[in-house]
Amino acid sequence: TNDNEAGNEWLLPNGSVTDNVQEFTRSWQVNKCSLVQKKVKPCPVPAKQRICKAFFEESHSLLRNCFKVVDPEPFYSMCTRDACHSQELGAACSVAAAFVHLCNRNFVPMEIPPQ
Repeated sequence: TNDNEAGNEWLLPNGSVTDNVQEFTRSWQVNKCSLVQKKVKPCPVPAKQRICKAFFEESHSLLRNCFKVVDPEPFYSMCTRDACHSQELGAACSVAAAFVHLCNRNFVPMEIPPQ
């Protein structure tokens, strides 16, 4: 109910009250179907992913000075996923910009790579 009254926060659909979180969540579950795994399609344009590798994996990357401060792996994953499903390289540039922003916030001065 979210009304700051502790006595009615754990109401079940039948009007009774519980203090068991599993019972509470199960009682409000809408359907009992299992989760269906999403089928992952292979990336149609791996060439676009090269820019991601250049930004976040290669030892001569212009972003390498920050790799020990901000982990580049999650950014590489986002970059490859976004570049795979985008028609432009803007996705890779956006992820690089986010990485540079975090580096700057962690006192590693950087600029977005020119490419």
